Amino acid sequence: MKPFRVALVLLVACGCATNPATGRRQLILMSEQEEIQLGRQSDAEIRAQMGVYDDPDLQAYVRAVGARLVTAAHRPHLPWTFPVVDEAAINAFALPGGFI
Repeated sequence: MKPFRVALVLLVACGCATNPATGRRQLILMSEQEEIQLGRQSDAEIRAQMGVYDDPDLQAYVRAVGARLVTAAHRPHLPWTFPVVDEAAINAFALPGGFI
């Protein structure tokens, strides 16, 4: 049983990465590329389901506000997007990988 525990500890240690927001080590179960791909796929599904709101000025405003927020993000290199979806409920939500 001891070799199993040692292997488990080594596996967990290898899967740990430093969280850029907290500076603490955490277990990471997917790579950044997998996270981005999941977000990209979910973003496409949400856009297909809800549609994108047809107001170029509003889209540009939200994109500009989002771009300012990204400058303070711990992961500014992500492919950040900030579309306004065509939904009556006023809300915002984030998907993995920088898709807001």
